[in-house]
Amino acid sequence: KSKRIIKPITYNPVIRKPLISKQPIKNLLKKYKFFVFNKNLKLITFKPGKWTINDYIIIPKEVSLMIAEGTEIQFNPSSGLISYGPIIIKGTKKLPVVLKGMENHNQQKSWQGIIVIDSQKLSEWSHVQIKNTSGVNIDGWSLSSGVTFYNSDIKMNYVSFDGNKSEDSLNIIKSKFEIKNI
Repeated sequence: KSKRIIKPITYNPVIRKPLISKQPIKNLLKKYKFFVFNKNLKLITFKPGKWTINDYIIIPKEVSLMIAEGTEIQFNPSSGLISYGPIIIKGTKKLPVVLKGMENHNQQKSWQGIIVIDSQKLSEWSHVQIKNTSGVNIDGWSLSSGVTFYNSDIKMNYVSFDGNKSEDSLNIIKSKFEIKNI
């Protein structure tokens, strides 16, 4: 028998820098007047109301993001939410939280979606409507789902995904999860 040696071929270069640049909290607070930051709790809260997001919001590690009942957030097609800490969404049956693409002449546009990466704390979502996600595509990096939890635990109750335009509405990878009433 003859011996063959096959050397592996590297398909992708080794990543030497973060895929997504982080934003200091002071920049987020200056840019988005609807954020309130509690430094002691390391908690960013959306003020209740209807808000429009025109680019990516990036929440740093060890900081939680809270979205309260009745809040509606519209995202433009090239925007989304990336968090390295937990996202807590507390809608109610009467006042759900709605995350959706912008409306244009009564037509709903898509938006890229949400990613939670390496959160040390549990994310909890209740009474949330996720509408018209298209999947993440930022700086040459793409994901095939509208909502992704990677190495980040999640509990969901009464969450709806409607009008998704990507391969999957929800991907949960290397994470513990509890899902009810989806």
